Amino acid sequence: MIIYSVEITIKKDVAQKWLHWMQTHHIPDVMNTGLFIEFDFFQNLFKPLTYTIQYKLKNTDHYSKYRELYAGNLQKEHSRKFENKFSAKRKMFTHLDLDD
Repeated sequence: MIIYSVEITIKKDVAQKWLHWMQTHHIPDVMNTGLFIEFDFFQNLFKPLTYTIQYKLKNTDHYSKYRELYAGNLQKEHSRKFENKFSAKRKMFTHLDLDD
């Protein structure tokens, strides 16, 4: 299992609009690619305007396909809608099986 993690820090003046848009448009659009198994959406308790969305994928091939076919347009749409109002950090994780 692979985790594609996106951390967004959003400006306070658009935070509620952004949250609504993420829940009703962006995350559903990402999930509708059919490449992700599920997602989790977190708010940082120490930095309330920082959020993390963790998308779960079956493998890195699915991530590569997402990057190639969908990511550019989805990220551009986000950038246009919230221009100069956010910063983003993207990370990839894999699960470690510590029982072996």
